[in-house]
Amino acid sequence: MNVRLLYSVLFLGLGFSPLFSQVFQPLAGYEQLQRPTQKEAPVFPKVDCGNFEFEGVSRVQAGEELELKVSLDTFDLGPGVLFRCTGCNTADFGTAFLNNDTLRYGADAGAVQGLDTLVISACSATGNCVDSATVIVLVQRAGQTIELGNRLLSPSARIDVEIPADMLPGGATCRSIEGCAPDYPGREQEFFFLNDQNNNNTFRYRAARYAGTDAVCVTLCNELGLCDVYRTTFTVERPTLDLPFFDDFSYAGTRPAEELWQDEDVLINRNYGVDPPSVGVATFDAVDFGGQPYPDAGGSRSTVIRDFLTSAPLNLSGRAGTTLNFYVQPRGFGNRPERQDSFLVQFLDVGGNWNTVLQLQGLPNTVGNSTPLPFEGQTIPVPAQYQYNGFQFRFAAKSNERGAVDMWHLDYVKLDDESTALNTEDLAFTSIPQSLVAPYTSMPIRHLQSGGIGLFTDTLSMLLRNHSENTPMNLSENGDVVLIALAGTNLPVTSNTINPGFSTDNSIAPQTTERRARAFNNIANSPDNLSELRTYLFETTATEASLALDLSYNFSSANQANAFANGALRDNDRVVRTTIFDEYMAYDDGSAEVTVEVSEGTTLLQRYDAFAEDELKGVSVRIP
Repeated sequence: MNVRLLYSVLFLGLGFSPLFSQVFQPLAGYEQLQRPTQKEAPVFPKVDCGNFEFEGVSRVQAGEELELKVSLDTFDLGPGVLFRCTGCNTADFGTAFLNNDTLRYGADAGAVQGLDTLVISACSATGNCVDSATVIVLVQRAGQTIELGNRLLSPSARIDVEIPADMLPGGATCRSIEGCAPDYPGREQEFFFLNDQNNNNTFRYRAARYAGTDAVCVTLCNELGLCDVYRTTFTVERPTLDLPFFDDFSYAGTRPAEELWQDEDVLINRNYGVDPPSVGVATFDAVDFGGQPYPDAGGSRSTVIRDFLTSAPLNLSGRAGTTLNFYVQPRGFGNRPERQDSFLVQFLDVGGNWNTVLQLQGLPNTVGNSTPLPFEGQTIPVPAQYQYNGFQFRFAAKSNERGAVDMWHLDYVKLDDESTALNTEDLAFTSIPQSLVAPYTSMPIRHLQSGGIGLFTDTLSMLLRNHSENTPMNLSENGDVVLIALAGTNLPVTSNTINPGFSTDNSIAPQTTERRARAFNNIANSPDNLSELRTYLFETTATEASLALDLSYNFSSANQANAFANGALRDNDRVVRTTIFDEYMAYDDGSAEVTVEVSEGTTLLQRYDAFAEDELKGVSVRIP
C-alpha cells in the first residue's frame, strides 16, 4: 500500500473482509526472546536411519544362534532328497550346518560385523540338483552405549562435546541426538550438531538453569544398521542462597534473574500488570521460554501446568519463622484465567517431593473483563519440615488452553525470617513514565520538527508507592531527579540532568501510591541545560536514520531499607521510557498485551496526526 498523505490527519482502516484483501505476514515475535544459540545454531538435523531391514538378509547378533527353514521345490526329485550347503564349512563369522532343510548358524562370540553367504541346494540321490536358495547372514556385535563422562556446568553455560569417530565399524551413515535423562527437571537446555556428518559429530550443549544432572545421547549407525549410543552427562551446579530472598522483577530483560530462579518460562515485563506493587511483573503467560505454545492439555476442561517459576536452592537450616510473601493478579491486561484454571505455590521437601501449599482459582464467568482486579498479597509461613539446606519453592500456573492465555502476574516476592510481614520498608516506582511525545512512542523526526516543541508531553510525572506499614517515605532533598540520556550518533550532548522540583512535600504516606508531576513545557522552554537538546531537535537538521531518547527517572529515599536483600530494593528506584524517532509512527512500545477479536466485515480504525507531508508505505500488525 502506497498512499500519499495530503491531509493533516491520517486514518488507517483495516477491513477484515474480502473487499479489503491483504496478505497478513505474522511477525516472528520479540527479537529479545530469541536465544543467541537459536540464531547461531547451524541447521544440521539428524539423518533418518530407517529400519535397516534388508531383503534376503538374516541378522544375528554375535554369540547367538539362528535357525532358518529353507523352502525349496523338491517335487520332481523323487525319494531320498539330499540337501547341500555351499559355504557352511568355510563361513567366516560363525559356524553353519544343515539338518535336512533347516539351517543352523551360530555366530562367533567375538565377531564385530560381517556377511556370510550360504547356498542351500536340493538334490536327488543321483546328484541332480534342481533348486537352490541363497542365504546371507549378517553377523554384528551388540550395539554399545559409550559413556563419555560428566561435565560440570554453571547455569546457562555452553560446552562442545566431541564424539569419537573410529569406534563404529564402517563409519556412521546416519545419526540422531536427543535428551536421555528421564528425571532431570530442566526444560530450557539446548543441544545441536555443529557440523555436517561428513566432517564430525561434535555437538554443542547449552545448560538450563535447573540444578541437577542432564544427559544427551547421540546415536550413530552404519550402513548395515549397527548403532552405538554415545552418552554424555551434564551436572548443573547452583550455589545455595542465604536469606533474605527478594525479587520484584523491576530489572531489564524478559526472563527472571538467573541467580534467583531456575526456570525461564515466565515473561518479565512492565506492561501486563495493572497497578502492580512495583514496576515490573513476572507473567505466567502459558507459552514456553522460546515463546511457543505448550502441547494441548488433552481435553476441554483438563488443566495442566504450563509455566513454572522455581527458586534457587536456599539454606533454611535453623531459620525458624521463615515466611513467604508475594502479590499476584489474575488477568491484568492479558487473557483471564477461568474457574478451572489455577495458580499454585509449592514447597520442596527433603524427599524431593513438591507439595502444594496454596492454590488460587481462576475467575468465574460472573466477573466481567472490565472489572478491576487488584494485586492481592499472600503470606505463607514455611513449616519446620521445610527448614533445611537446599529448600526450594516454586509458583506454577495451570491452564486448559493453548497459546498466550489464562494469565497470572506475580510481583514482590519475599522470603525471610526477619522481615516476615507482607509490607516492606521500600519506596518504589509502580509504572514507567509516558513517552516524551505522548501519546506517540515513535515518529519520524521531520514530523517532530514540523509539529514543534508543543508535541512534547505536557507534564513530567512519576507514580510512587510506599510499601511501609507505618513509616512515611521521604524523598531526599535532591531526590526528584530526571535524567534525559540521548542514544544515537553525532549528538551534541550525552546526557542532561534536571531537578524539576515536583512538590514541596516530598513525603509519601504509608501504604499509598502517589503521583508527582510538573508541567514539562515549563522546563523545556526555560533556559536550562536542555537547550542543546532543543537546538538539536528543532533548530538543526537531524540526519540520523534512527534516534532514541531515554527519559529516565531516578529517586533516592533516606529511610528505605537500603541493606535488605543486598540492595535489591534499589532496582525499583529507576524507570526509563524510550521515545523513538524513526521511519514509523506508533502508539505502543512493541509489546502485545491486549487482543482484538474481529469477525468478517469488521473495520478497525487507527488515527495518526501527520505533521508533515509524507507517504504511508506499510502497516505492521502483530498476529500472535
